Amino acid sequence: MRLESNSHGPRTQEGSESAYIDLYEYYWAPMSEDKISYKQTISWLIKTTLTPIRMLDRNIRAIKDEPDSENLSRSAIFYRELRRIAMLYIPLALLMILLGAWLPSAVNLTDVLKQTAHQWNQNHPVVRAVMTFFFAVSLVMNWIVLKQLAAKWLRWFRQQEAMLDTSVTLNTFSAATVIALAGIGIGSLFKVNIAQYFRPILTWHLAFALAAFAVARVLQLFMANFVGDVAVYVNADAKAKNYAVRRAILNGAAAAITRILKDEVRGYQRVIVAGHSLGSVIAYDSLNELMNRCQQGGARDHAIYATPDQIVGIQPAAATIHRADLDKIKGLVTFGSPLDKIHYFFRDFVPDNQSVRSQILALLRSFRTRGSGRDYGIYRLQPYVANQLSNVMWLNAWSKDDPVSGMLHFYAPVIRRHFDYLIPIYAHLSYWEDLRFYAFFSEPLLLGDALPEELKFKYAVA
Repeated sequence: MRLESNSHGPRTQEGSESAYIDLYEYYWAPMSEDKISYKQTISWLIKTTLTPIRMLDRNIRAIKDEPDSENLSRSAIFYRELRRIAMLYIPLALLMILLGAWLPSAVNLTDVLKQTAHQWNQNHPVVRAVMTFFFAVSLVMNWIVLKQLAAKWLRWFRQQEAMLDTSVTLNTFSAATVIALAGIGIGSLFKVNIAQYFRPILTWHLAFALAAFAVARVLQLFMANFVGDVAVYVNADAKAKNYAVRRAILNGAAAAITRILKDEVRGYQRVIVAGHSLGSVIAYDSLNELMNRCQQGGARDHAIYATPDQIVGIQPAAATIHRADLDKIKGLVTFGSPLDKIHYFFRDFVPDNQSVRSQILALLRSFRTRGSGRDYGIYRLQPYVANQLSNVMWLNAWSKDDPVSGMLHFYAPVIRRHFDYLIPIYAHLSYWEDLRFYAFFSEPLLLGDALPEELKFKYAVA
């Protein structure tokens, strides 16, 4: 998709030329779809909560010197980490208890619905079926109205123009009301007692079963669509069942970025990589992948081409990446990013006696990553600096109301900004509709030299 701006193009004698922003999307979701079952996802989640205990000492060392640690002592950091662990175990335990209590009701939902239908069909079954159809249509239309009102309220709260005319919402509600009244009228015409009609569905037993089914279904969708994707992608162990999926996603992302960098027709000189949620992790891994494929050699800064992956036998896509290509990448934008949590929970666990292997793994994912704080002693390798992307400005948007996002403690330098959102959890999607977020990264990254001096200083990377 190409966006055109007449305000920020290069100046000429005749005035201002147009500036273009080309948007490309790398759609990775189909690769991770249906690769892990619901039960496997829950099992993975339970095992994951044990990781902080196993790596507690290393996490304390890693965050000991972070700027926002407020000079806490080692014991204070230790208890803070224990509180974080408790915040994982307590909700998970409550979730398991809740599912255990409600699951029988959800299983018996079919029997409950059969009993309810039998009571409905005791007299006037055809009329009751027609009434049910009318009420169901009215209910769906009213649900649409509620969604429209919620969307309008959110846009009003963010001082944005409504996307849907009020008359559409009002007409939908009016039509739903007329349809519901038509159902009641049909019942009255054929002598169906309205109170008796609704009595079977107003029982606590049915309400409890429906609530259990709804909660179980929402949890299942959340596990499959979000947690499942994370479980499939974050496992960097080549022996893992889904490692080929991770490798395919990463190769595809690296190839997509490389194609843009080496596009001779358009000749892009300013490329910005952006990622939301798990997409920000894939974006970050892709930059590390591109740096690993590019090695600087000699005074002429020529490229030493990367070789195929000898361990897993997978030919990397677009292996011929040059330093000049990477210099075109000017920015990285992450929002709603779980990179902190990925680093905290899923980084490779290397025993203390494997110093060389630990440093090699750190080298492969070294872009803006803080040091581990480990003392390798006589086995310390020559310090490695990932400077192929030294000119990249990294901006991270996060929110305390977004449980997925993080401030990115384990990475530096990063320009961070917190966003306050009214609805917790939904905040994870609120960045897309927030004009403040677009201003946050567009001013330093898209306006370029058009920025005034005070803004250039404001967005400078220390």
